[in-house]
Amino acid sequence: MTAQRIYDTVADDFSRVNDLIIKRLSSDVPLVEKIAQYIIESGGKRLRPLLVLLSSRALGYERDDHLKLAAVIEFLHTATLLHDDVVGHLRHAPRPQHCQCTLGQRTQRTCR
Repeated sequence: MTAQRIYDTVADDFSRVNDLIIKRLSSDVPLVEKIAQYIIESGGKRLRPLLVLLSSRALGYERDDHLKLAAVIEFLHTATLLHDDVVGHLRHAPRPQHCQCTLGQRTQRTCR
């Protein structure tokens, strides 16, 4: 089974998680809106929410709370990345594009 087929298994749930992220990060503060777009469009594998969605399906979970959990996990993961970029003063992050490239210089010291 390919990775794409695994993602396709929960594609509808992923779409609903993305909608939830946008809804929960709706704000009059432009940076918060940019963070929501960054989470959804960053191109990452998003393994954490994928594992939540796949586990829920494998266990026969039939309510919607797993969508909230997947979104929260993605929020926490993004927060740790932003923390590393802003406070942790990372010089060489393992990801190819730092948040400052997307979110602006005020969110990170430098973009390498």
